[in-house]
This record gives sequence, structure tokens and C-alpha cells, in this order.
Amino acid sequence: MKKILLIVLLSNLICKAQSNFEISYKFIDKDNHITNSILFINNNESVYKIYDDRETGLDESKTKDNTYVTVQNDKISKIFYSTSKNTITRIPLYNSEIVYSDLNNKIKYKLTGKQKVINKYNCQEAKFDLNGRKYSVWFTSKIEINYGPYKINGLPGLIVELNEETNKIKISLVSIKKLTDKTEFNSLKKYLTDKKHLSYPDYEKKIISIMTTKKKKSYAEMAELGVSVKYDESQGAFTKFLIDIPTNLVSELKKIKE
Repeated sequence: MKKILLIVLLSNLICKAQSNFEISYKFIDKDNHITNSILFINNNESVYKIYDDRETGLDESKTKDNTYVTVQNDKISKIFYSTSKNTITRIPLYNSEIVYSDLNNKIKYKLTGKQKVINKYNCQEAKFDLNGRKYSVWFTSKIEINYGPYKINGLPGLIVELNEETNKIKISLVSIKKLTDKTEFNSLKKYLTDKKHLSYPDYEKKIISIMTTKKKKSYAEMAELGVSVKYDESQGAFTKFLIDIPTNLVSELKKIKE
């Protein structure tokens, strides 16, 4: 049996190898919508931005399984600001925004022993779970960059491909170059650091409150129309727009019956 190596992410792992980089990634969401995203690295801090300017509603230009795709987004979209200690995350949700912070010492990477070449880079695979999501990443240790897309930080090398397996997200490296103009990095950093952000426990409480209220309201509205509605065991209708799923969210949603 192939031995699986365990890497514990320590906050001081994000350190000496960093420099200034602008790394472009192709971002494919759960509905197969493709957009650009950029990871800006400024020494020992980073900003990751998804450039999806669609507004909340139905994306009538695309369908999946012959149904319209529901979008929860705005022109700012999702932004992540990371340091060695924590990541501040901004997500659009139901015509509002949620800004919250989480520690960077929660990820425990497992090296699977698998290797392959992606875009001429010799890569190895690591898997891990984080806040209710399952990830697999392919990274190259030839480029010593410890920051990555989303808040996937601490690997000993550049992330070339990232897959979020529960919500079917894929992020693929397009290009990497030196960061010479820090204007956008500074602007995005300021946007997030100037915001009042929730601690992660408070984020969990807020999301559970929003989503349980949403489910109760859905049942009430459907009952008025004489329509029955069923939700799957994963409660995916309420978790699909989240990057981090609160620990007790699914169990609390399951308690709400029609």
C-alpha cells in the first residue's frame, strides 16, 4: 500500500520563499461558467480575486440539465486577502455581502503519491478537507510559492490545478509573471481590510440563521401555492453558494420539515 504523507499546515510555513507575483487562473464554477481569476502575491500577503461581474438572478445565456442557472453574485464578486495568520473572505449572498475571517492553520494536507505533468510542470497531488468541502490540488515544488487560490495556502509550491470535489469547482493555472503594478492589489486589500469582518464562529452563526430562515420561507411560499418541494440530503440548495459550510448547517436544515 502506498504510504500517504501528512503535511500539517503551520502559520510560519508561508514565509521566506514569497516574492511579488501576478498569477492568472481559469475559474470554472459549479454550472460550468468560465471566468478569469488572479492571485496577487506581495511578499508575505496575497489577494485572490474572481472576475465574475454577473448580477444575482437567472443566467439566461446558459442552462444546465435544461434548467436556468441561478446566480448569487455582484460586480465585485469573491475576494480573499491572506496573510501568514488568516484569510479575510468576501462573498456576495442574496443581494448583500458576507465578509469574514478564518485562521490559516486548519488545513492538513495528505500527499497521495500521485504525480503528473500539467502545462509542462511536474506536479504532485495533495488532498484535504476544509470547512465542509473536499479539495484536491496539483502543485509543483519547482516554484516556491506558498499562497494559492481561494484560501488554499501553505503548500510547498505553486498550485497548478485545484478541484473542489463537493461543489465541482475547478481552478487551472494560465500564466505567472512578476507583479510590477501593485495598484489593484492595494485597492482590493484596502477594500477587505477596511471592512468590519465576522470571526469564523460568528460567520457560522450568521449563515445558519440566514439559511434556516430561507428554508422555512421557501416551504411557506410553496405551501401557499399548493406545491410540494423536496430538498436533497446534502441540502445543496442552501450550501452551493458558500465557500465554507458551517459545521452544523446541514443538520440544522434537516430539522426543518415541510
